[in-house]
Amino acid sequence: MCIIFNDLLAQQSCPGKDVSIDTNFQEKNITDPTDSKLYKKIADKCVQRSKKESLILRSNKVRTTKKLLRQTYNSTYPKRKKKTIATQRKFKPIARLVRELERKFPEGTYQKELALFKRV
Repeated sequence: MCIIFNDLLAQQSCPGKDVSIDTNFQEKNITDPTDSKLYKKIADKCVQRSKKESLILRSNKVRTTKKLLRQTYNSTYPKRKKKTIATQRKFKPIARLVRELERKFPEGTYQKELALFKRV
């Protein structure tokens, strides 16, 4: 580390020998990927594709997925652990959307995406 820093100082022309470095940094607003977020993304993509192809779904689960995702927040908090596990189980029926789209889409459209969704 020291060698690299000295090389940088040698390359740059500094009028004085004192160099001030700001070591403050801002943390990034990044969250961990979870199964719940992935299921919500799949449901949203299915709804987008059906609207684009103007297909009518039995139920698009938009409000349900939004509510379920909110209930999975703070899953490490001990009092919420049981509710979070129950909520994650409720995300599973979202696979119905994928199967319904598979039946309704014409052959060959969005097959790669639907195969990927089914794998999850």
